[in-house]
Amino acid sequence: TRATTTRDALMAEVGKLLNEGHTGAEVARQLNASGRRTANGAQFTSANLLRDYRAWLKKTGNEG
Repeated sequence: TRATTTRDALMAEVGKLLNEGHTGAEVARQLNASGRRTANGAQFTSANLLRDYRAWLKKTGNEG
């Protein structure tokens, strides 16, 4: 579905930024500054972003 594809793309982007050495707070700020919002329309926070990213890794079997 489109929502899954969008979420997968977002999580892949988050993973790329984290792997480049950015913190969760930096990633959240970057997403918010570019106008991206959560599915509920809220701004991203580092804690929620990292929690969701870890859950996505576990669900997709991409855990390192």
